[in-house]
Amino acid sequence: MADGLKFEFQFDQNETKKAAVTNPDRAAAIIIKALVATISAVIKNDLHPTVLNLLNERVGKQPTGNLASAFGTEIVEGKDAVEGKLMNAASYGLPVEEGSKPHWAPLEPLVLWAQRKFGFDEFTAYDVATRVRYAIAHHGTEGKHFMRDGFEQTLPKIESAFDRMHDELIERLARA
Repeated sequence: MADGLKFEFQFDQNETKKAAVTNPDRAAAIIIKALVATISAVIKNDLHPTVLNLLNERVGKQPTGNLASAFGTEIVEGKDAVEGKLMNAASYGLPVEEGSKPHWAPLEPLVLWAQRKFGFDEFTAYDVATRVRYAIAHHGTEGKHFMRDGFEQTLPKIESAFDRMHDELIERLARA
């Protein structure tokens, strides 16, 4: 999930231009600042909690919590655009999100998973891990889609936040 999920918002340029006629450089700085603040708030308060809840619902008890704690955000400011991302840096984040084709999963992490998740002794955990490994080798894994579906669930809140920001910017730029 290196690229994460993206959302694009476009201003009504005619309204923005009219409001920014008196001081276009100041208007651009005000707009970029508002975009950064809105994107940061939406990711922190809406998107991340929704995605985390879906992860916990769909994956269940996580023995290490590494996947849940591997979320990070990135906000990149350009001259006339701001891009916000919610990403998961866990090496297995993308396969959990999208699923995987049949492959030979490494055995050691599966043994550890079986021990932590179910409390099995080493011998039983090895047996369970071997069976899970064969199932993955024959069937792959099913995607949990916690990021995609979390984004879709949060989209109305995201759109509402950007609509409010847009209206506030138009008023603010008219006064600037």
